[in-house]
Amino acid sequence: MNRKERRERKSELNILKDLVTIINQYFPKLIKQFNGLTDTRNQSYVKYQMKVIFMVRLMGLMCEIKSMQGLTRELNTKETIKNIAQICGLKLEEIPHCDTINDVFENIKIEELEEIRKYMINKMIRNKMLDRYKIRDKYYHIIVDGTGLATSRKKYNKNCLVKNKADKNGKEY
Repeated sequence: MNRKERRERKSELNILKDLVTIINQYFPKLIKQFNGLTDTRNQSYVKYQMKVIFMVRLMGLMCEIKSMQGLTRELNTKETIKNIAQICGLKLEEIPHCDTINDVFENIKIEELEEIRKYMINKMIRNKMLDRYKIRDKYYHIIVDGTGLATSRKKYNKNCLVKNKADKNGKEY
């Protein structure tokens, strides 16, 4: 697919409308769950609720925005701000800056995100959204990127990813 075809395909998509439809139909508790995440920021400085931060990040992922700087640059439009405000049920004048989003994601409790992921997977299974992807009509094939969630000093097989570290003297550990 060349660039022109990609542009034409993107212009045919209404990502926001599709996102709202998917959330309302399949994940009605998602926005509430985003807002229920533990916010470790100093509350006297908080300008954006957790649901806004997570919706901006989700929109960035759906729009295939590769960098956090691009997120701030590309989504900082009146339409996007209005749409995110509507989804979150708030009045917004701006979207969070990428540094704010990074700060939240650096300190978020992984266990809470895992609960949201479990909620979404369970809803997809119950709504039979994944039935056509079953292996041998029995097993669900769900791929989750867990890179960086667990580490080990032991290499389990030749396909394992390896990250070598060294101390000050150059000795690997």
